[in-house]
Amino acid sequence: MQMGKVTTITFEYGQDINYGSSASGSPNPITGSSPTGVSANITGINPGITYHFRVKTVSLGVTAYGTDQHLQFVGELVLMHMNHQTLMPRRLH
Repeated sequence: MQMGKVTTITFEYGQDINYGSSASGSPNPITGSSPTGVSANITGINPGITYHFRVKTVSLGVTAYGTDQHLQFVGELVLMHMNHQTLMPRRLH
């Protein structure tokens, strides 16, 4: 992604690395050269199942993909596993 250009953000997710579902990032698109936090509302998630996800960006016609990450929903808590580290659980809203 070239900084300072308009970039669209999509999160791809699913039960394996084929993903199969996607959600638009928010805000979307993003512009400028500063790092920008993005999020997405996802649907069709079931507790106790591990889901894979990655970020997809498109800028100036070039598509780039983030590395595969995974998370698991346990009741109302989300356990995120990024780069082989478990992050603090977060309560769903």
